[in-house]
Amino acid sequence: MSPRTPKPDGRSPKLKASRPTDLERRPGRRRYNPRHLIIGEGVTERLYFSGFKRRGLQLEVINLEVDHRKVVEKAAERRRTDDYDTVWCVLDTELDPRMTQDLAKAAQDGDVRLVLSAPSFDFWLILHKNPEHRRPFGSAEAAKRELKRLVPGWEPGCTHFADFSDGLDGARKHAALIDPGPKHENHLFTEAWRLVDFLDPGNEITDDGCC
Repeated sequence: MSPRTPKPDGRSPKLKASRPTDLERRPGRRRYNPRHLIIGEGVTERLYFSGFKRRGLQLEVINLEVDHRKVVEKAAERRRTDDYDTVWCVLDTELDPRMTQDLAKAAQDGDVRLVLSAPSFDFWLILHKNPEHRRPFGSAEAAKRELKRLVPGWEPGCTHFADFSDGLDGARKHAALIDPGPKHENHLFTEAWRLVDFLDPGNEITDDGCC
């Protein structure tokens, strides 16, 4: 090994400080991104909640062509086996109090967050257009007919969040006012506002509609 050549002033050259290798560098901290799953019984719910896009939010939205109880059972299974921080079920009561109580218990047992609407999820969309609506519907079909009246051309399979976004704040406010709480005794209510507030507390929503 040859000796280092001194500088003209007689001093030895300084060695450059070596940089740490990749193995020596401390790993950076990764920001944790929670993962959420929403399972609905119909295509309307899937398309509506698929319209929510927040920076950093990992959200999967699906609908299952099975009965209400099986939706909750499937959600509970995904809660146990998949790495989701929260799992939500969006279902209709269809004005059946016994079924509603059964769903609430099954969701609690399965650590699933239940979002019910009476008579159907269509009432949540109606509130976007008419937040003062208080007349009970005799059936889910009656609610669907009212929604079609308010939004001409609307069909369940072609739901765009942009068609409802202007009325979101009013829907949130009035749905919260008539929310009956865990007993679900009212014939006209929707808990969808709770899920919306969870997903989008800052109201940062963009449309991701279909059709």
